[in-house]
Amino acid sequence: MTATQRFLADHPLCCYCGGGTAATTRDHLPAKALFDGKHRPNSLVCPSCETCQKLSKKHELVAAMVARIYPDPANRLQGREVNKFIRQAGKAVTGLLEEMRPTADQLATFAEIRHAEPAAAGVLSFRGPLLNESMQLFGVKLTCGLYYEHARRIICPDEAISVRVYTNVDAIQRKLPAELLRFMGEGVTLRQGKWSVVDQFFYKHTIGDVLTQAAMFSAFRRSFAILGLVWGDVSNLPDERGLPTYSPSPEGGFRRIQ
Repeated sequence: MTATQRFLADHPLCCYCGGGTAATTRDHLPAKALFDGKHRPNSLVCPSCETCQKLSKKHELVAAMVARIYPDPANRLQGREVNKFIRQAGKAVTGLLEEMRPTADQLATFAEIRHAEPAAAGVLSFRGPLLNESMQLFGVKLTCGLYYEHARRIICPDEAISVRVYTNVDAIQRKLPAELLRFMGEGVTLRQGKWSVVDQFFYKHTIGDVLTQAAMFSAFRRSFAILGLVWGDVSNLPDERGLPTYSPSPEGGFRRIQ
């Protein structure tokens, strides 16, 4: 029996689409594409069906590109990798690169805060619908997988995941959820022996707090971070939060409900 067969014997259901579909593969979470040279510790894998894995591929390419926006490449190999993911993400999502061109007011804002990140080469727009949809769906899948890893249960179709994506500009302007992050405690990264990828990815989590079933905060380099909140019955969602909210779809992937 192979390692994958043993894993699927222990985790027979896809953890992303509500628990009604057989898992057929081990899904690396986050995807290998988000790490330098697609090289990451062999930990944090989740059971997935082929449909969920296929539907998430283009969103993972977009996230892999965004993750490399800052800091700038440290060597020629990283530079080639950045260019590769820019090409792949632009091909996967038509119009994505065009909508990331900054507006005049975004350039003005960057000029005002540039002193906080003097090594930054420029600014890109994060307002476009194509980019936001991909990053939200990437964040929903990530939250779903982290919840399965730590709670050992699958989020059902009548439950929900809300996400908020934070940029490095949000961090500079102190818009991160500081109180929640303090409550979550120390961060966790992927490790294999003494090797870790903490400079590329880490996350914090809490299961079963008083407001939600779980909260997950994941950060990728100094580029972006995602807050994911897992809710119970979708009929009791707190509308005033205004966060993009999704539920697992039995047909694969996620459907937006708010």
